[in-house]
Amino acid sequence: MSNNVRSALVKAFNLSKYYRVSLSMFKKTLLKAVDNVNLTINEDEVLGLLGESGSGKTTLGKMLVALEEPTSGKILFNNEDLKEYVRKRRIDIQMVFQNPDTSLNPRMRVGEVLQEALEASNFNGDYSDEVERLLNDVGLDSTYKHYYPHQLSGGQKQRVAIARALAVKPKFLVADEIVSALDASVKMQILKLVIKLQKIYRFSMLFISHDLPTTVYVSDRISVMYSGKIVEEATKEELIKDPLHPYTRHLIASIPSLYSSLFNGKAQKLKDVSNELQATTPVGGCKLFSRCPYATEICKALEPPEVSVSKTHKVFCHMYVR
Repeated sequence: MSNNVRSALVKAFNLSKYYRVSLSMFKKTLLKAVDNVNLTINEDEVLGLLGESGSGKTTLGKMLVALEEPTSGKILFNNEDLKEYVRKRRIDIQMVFQNPDTSLNPRMRVGEVLQEALEASNFNGDYSDEVERLLNDVGLDSTYKHYYPHQLSGGQKQRVAIARALAVKPKFLVADEIVSALDASVKMQILKLVIKLQKIYRFSMLFISHDLPTTVYVSDRISVMYSGKIVEEATKEELIKDPLHPYTRHLIASIPSLYSSLFNGKAQKLKDVSNELQATTPVGGCKLFSRCPYATEICKALEPPEVSVSKTHKVFCHMYVR
């Protein structure tokens, strides 16, 4: 992952995704899965998107690959409207999902899965040789092209899913919790593989995860997401040295002490209000109001502003307004 100056590949402006959900037969509410998010992913960069389950990470990722339609906002890819770009060059934008069992066709052998992807990219070479090269790139030997998905382990299936995405040589890849279902040793193998492949293929990537150490290991920059909002964004070095937002510090407090010691002792648990959150979350203010130990009346009344700490570090919190 290069440290040179990069130009923006993906830009999201005021991006929102709302769903109408039923609370009862007569009552509905608006679920704001993604709420007015601005995001930039540069060329040859890995942006980590970090947050707990239900924070809106996957919904945001799906909108960035045109699998979900935004309720409002705009997405540019290579300075062109995403929808228009996808109509012309869908293969440039790919996604690897959390569970390969749901994304790999159980009736197709691995070689057929990869050949299908190559055909979609108008590949002009020898399919068999290219399939074997792709398998080799993800750490599998050529015999695996004869296997069906059910004959593979979880880690092997995820390697095949990665190979399929890379078969079309994408410019942008969304990796959605791709190691969350794997055991520790296999998880580290896949993470090292992803880092190696990103350097070889030079794609930009949005790496979605709920795990802070994993995100730090893979990413150049990290955006922290809570309840549909980005609450902090920084380089991984800045986030390790000086985590600012109370929610970021809460995530640090949730990891094993072996890792939390790296974050300058700034771990701090938030109040657990899971049973009362819906009733106490303010309509116009900070979504963390009910849980934050620093919350004041302004947090309840007004949405947190964006505060730039440096050129690459920003936080959305009233505490840092001067």
